[in-house]
Parts: sequence; structure tokens; C-alpha cells
Amino acid sequence: MLKKSSIVEHCNSLDSACRWMALEKGRATQYGPLIREFASGAHKREHILAINESSEIIDLFNLWESRIDKFPLLRDKLKATFGKGPLFQEDENVGASSNKARNDAFSFLVAGKFLASGVPVVAVEGIRACGADCNSNADLTVRWNNELIDFECKRPQTAEKLRTRTKEAGDQLRQPTRNGRQGVIAIDCSVLIRPENAVYQSADAEAAEAIFSTLLEEDILPKVNSFLTDSILGFLFFVRVPAMTRLPIVAPNNESIYRPDSITSWLFVGNSKNPAQCYLKDLHMNFRRSFHNLGDKE
Repeated sequence: MLKKSSIVEHCNSLDSACRWMALEKGRATQYGPLIREFASGAHKREHILAINESSEIIDLFNLWESRIDKFPLLRDKLKATFGKGPLFQEDENVGASSNKARNDAFSFLVAGKFLASGVPVVAVEGIRACGADCNSNADLTVRWNNELIDFECKRPQTAEKLRTRTKEAGDQLRQPTRNGRQGVIAIDCSVLIRPENAVYQSADAEAAEAIFSTLLEEDILPKVNSFLTDSILGFLFFVRVPAMTRLPIVAPNNESIYRPDSITSWLFVGNSKNPAQCYLKDLHMNFRRSFHNLGDKE
């Protein structure tokens, strides 16, 4: 099971995130009690899932705590992602406005990862960085090689919506108001990769990450690859999955011991039809620099 010290550290980080946002209620404040119940022996659905769900909150806190002041007014939006929405991904109502907080959280995660890797983010969710001299109506915009690159971030809730939302992102990137900027379609595939209420069991986190990366490439990519028109640099895929990973110790009865975990995987896919796809390769290489901060894998 999860070591006591790991649980304490996780809960302390979660408590720090809630204090940082001055949250007294909302979904972020409800995960801590569930995780502490797990440490005391409660192993129901909500206890396992709480560790995975709260990992997103902690990631956002770690990425944005020292950077939020560079984006005036972003704090209120980020606070909404911590406090609003259903407690668990499984409880989301497909198509409901209550999903907005979680949808925005994906944009903030991608933007925060780029900032942590040293890539300048000039705007996120319509809010410009201090000193930025450009407008953006994309989910986020980065500057690379003196070029502005727009990202449209989607969280499809069903397999049927995957193609619809991907097409929507492409249409947004090609709008005349984008002034011919290069664009990337970012897709959070967490709901699509994991069956509802399922918890993945693996010998270790790296083995699980490799499996999810393969699933993104072999199952998700072929369904949306046709939407890569010449003007789009490529895709950025992401998945976060609750898992039980094996510890390098055994119980007195020689049985394996597992602990709850949150596995994340990122996959960059360039568009061979776009001569500027080298930009996406460069962004990918820089993006990797932020992995050591959160323990993510590519």
C-alpha cells in the first residue's frame, strides 16, 4: 500500500494548494479527507480515485505558484478549476457546463508545463502575460523562434466526440482572426483511454506509462490523423490514469504490495505535411525539461 510518508507528503501538498487559493470548499478540499481515510484502511472506489484526481490539483499548484503573478486575473480562473466541477471524472455530465473547470484545467496544465520548460507563454485562456504585446483568442499561445503558435485544448468525453472536438479545434486554428499563425491541437484522452471506474494495475509506473503512450499512438492518433491539414503543426496528446503500482518490497506472506498512483503520459506528433513541423520538435525537446518537476514521462 501507499507508504505513510508518501500519503502525508501528498496531503500536505494538497493542503498547500488549497491554502494558496484560499479555498474552504469545493472539490479540491474534499480529496484530502478521502486520502487520509485510505491511509487508515478504507479502500473504496472514491479513495483510490481521489489520489489520481488530486494529483492534477497538486501539479497545477507546483507549476503555477511561482508564475501566477505574471498573468493578471488568471488566479480567479485557476481557483475555479480547483473548486468547481464534480468530484470525480466519472461523475461528469457529458456536455454539461459543469465540465468547464476541468476543461480549463487542461489548458492551464499545458501552459504551466511550457512555462516550466522555459517556453514563453504569452496568453492562456484569453489572459495575456505581463508585457505581452499580442492578442490571443486561443486556449493558449506560446512564442517560439519569434513566431506565435496557438494551441486549442480539448477534453472529449466519448469516443464519438473525439473526432468532433478535433475537427472543432482545427477549424478554430484556421480562423481568419488567427492571422495565419501555426497551430497545435492538444487533446486530453484520459476519459477515452480508461474504462469508467477502472484502476490500472502495473509492475511499475514506467511500464504503465509506456503502455498508455502506445495506446495514444496506436488507438487515438489513427482516428484523428485526417484532421492534420497543412496549416497545423501537429498534435499533443495527454492521458492521466489512476493506477496501483507494485512496490519493490513484499509482505511477510511474500505477496506483492501495491500503492495507488497517478500515471501521466504525453505524446507529441508532428505533421509531415507542414514544413514548420520542426517548431513542434523543438517545443517537444523543451517540454521534456519540465518532466523531472512532476515525474511525468513522454
